[in-house]
Amino acid sequence: VSNAINATHIMIEKSSKINKIDNYSHETANDLKEFIETNDELSKILLSNLQKVKELVQSFKSTAVNNNQETTGVIKIKQFLRDLYKSISPTIKDKNIKFEIDHNSEFMVKTKPNSLFQIFTNLIMNSYIHGFENKKTGIIRIDFKKNEKNIEFRYKDDGVGIAPEISARIFEPFFSTKKSTCTGIGLQIVYNTVVNKLRGQIDFESKKGKGTLFMISIPLD
Repeated sequence: VSNAINATHIMIEKSSKINKIDNYSHETANDLKEFIETNDELSKILLSNLQKVKELVQSFKSTAVNNNQETTGVIKIKQFLRDLYKSISPTIKDKNIKFEIDHNSEFMVKTKPNSLFQIFTNLIMNSYIHGFENKKTGIIRIDFKKNEKNIEFRYKDDGVGIAPEISARIFEPFFSTKKSTCTGIGLQIVYNTVVNKLRGQIDFESKKGKGTLFMISIPLD
């Protein structure tokens, strides 16, 4: 839903810019071409994310009956994370965010892809909205490894960090420092998915002005 909302905001801004043009010139023609290409791309993002909303609603309904009904699948972790970032990157392209993935590891794992999608989409959007607020550039890095019992992820951004006075509340449902624009459920979804749905663990380290690190461990079984 957040991705769909962000894409819609960008489409509205682009439409408003084009609508204010009185006389088309060579430069405005280029603007119009960019507008059409951007809106075409964002429309696909909207459709994709709204389809995911439909799937999530269906998932929530089935979860009420049986919490173990989510489809499992075998995925390549590195490729999965690359595809995930590619799917949401058009909605955050107003900032120059460099995305890095562990280059030393790749392995197949049987897991719940939709749950992983929820976890990392919300972490990336949290970095974009909060970590990189008032910043035009940033770095997001995800490292991962597998041992006999768990997959361990380290998600790190170099954003503004989390203020100590709110660090104890970041996983609370509906808690947000931007109540006018954010629902405050992003990190709560991350926590609930990791801990309650995947029976894993999540912790974080953060210093104001020095970024945030999320450490996630998910059982292989």
